Amino acid sequence: MKIPTIPPILNAVLATAHISKKKANEYISHYIRSSKTKKLPFKLPIDVQVYPIHRSPADPQHIDTIKIHQNYSPVDSAPAGEDSLFHTLNENNLVFGVCDGVGGWNDSGVDPSVFSRTLSAYTAESAQNQWLIHSSDEINPKDVMRMGYGWMRQDDLELYGSSTILVLSLSLLTGKLNAAQLGDSSFMVYDRMGKKTVFVSPEQQHRFNMPYQLTGKIPTGRIKPKKSTVPFYKPKSKYSNDLDTFNDLKSLGYDTPLDSNEYQIPIKSGNVILAATDGLFDNVHQEEIENVLGMQFSSKNTPLNVGFAAQQLCLTAVLNYLNKDTDSPFSIRAKESGYNYLGGKPDDVTVVLAYINDNIKSKL
Repeated sequence: MKIPTIPPILNAVLATAHISKKKANEYISHYIRSSKTKKLPFKLPIDVQVYPIHRSPADPQHIDTIKIHQNYSPVDSAPAGEDSLFHTLNENNLVFGVCDGVGGWNDSGVDPSVFSRTLSAYTAESAQNQWLIHSSDEINPKDVMRMGYGWMRQDDLELYGSSTILVLSLSLLTGKLNAAQLGDSSFMVYDRMGKKTVFVSPEQQHRFNMPYQLTGKIPTGRIKPKKSTVPFYKPKSKYSNDLDTFNDLKSLGYDTPLDSNEYQIPIKSGNVILAATDGLFDNVHQEEIENVLGMQFSSKNTPLNVGFAAQQLCLTAVLNYLNKDTDSPFSIRAKESGYNYLGGKPDDVTVVLAYINDNIKSKL
């Protein structure tokens, strides 16, 4: 006799969007020319409808409602400037997140994007390889991060660089969202029904503008990086089930997945989950994010709503960081740390947005 499977109580509509600093500059230059003005509309009220979307470099990826055991294409990496993103399914768990390559490596001739994209690829593969005894088991994102990063170290890549990382795992069967955050890429949960933010994860910093991060090959002298012939690396060996303890890194004072902060948030139908690199949260206040989400999720919700909201969040961050006469979230934190800084922080912006709704079959 076949044992019936328990249907998940939730489905998710997922969309991603990103803008690199280079693409943002091209976009703004085009916008200035097309609007025949030398000034951007910074004094306008925050209203996403006034932001131009023609020739936008933040073309979102629309993913129809994710349903277990139906067609779905995971993403292990994305060309998002020095950022990257990933999402995948394992049984009833939707696992997704972002990585943000540390730009300081450019000074040593190292392209930070190769490390962040490699880290996201290994992390996605790790999530897919998490062994579950039962299909109802939840995935621990800290174990996903630990296994993915350990796998990179096992493959002994000739890869310098470092990156922050955020891994989220949503059980569509139970509605539990588990998260592991290392650094200043953060996530938030928005309650569409109450039209307010119910949770925002705090950034994880050693000190101002120095986030926790995972590091590639440890330099033993002056770095002589070889130009990579590939945009990133994928796992090349089978990973052993022994979890890395990272004792060698801890002895040198480096951050490891064991340092990540963990969170568990209950999720219900109507919630919106936003995961993003600091390019968003450094430049867009929580009230502005709520405004974008509120306008897109105020009535009927479709994949187009989710994709458009992800796109608009990226565009809002870009237009905000070009304004040098305002207190951005980044400038406020800078002043609190004793620095005289005004305006936004130019950066890559990467967004993964999930709108959660009921699984109709679970109610039959």
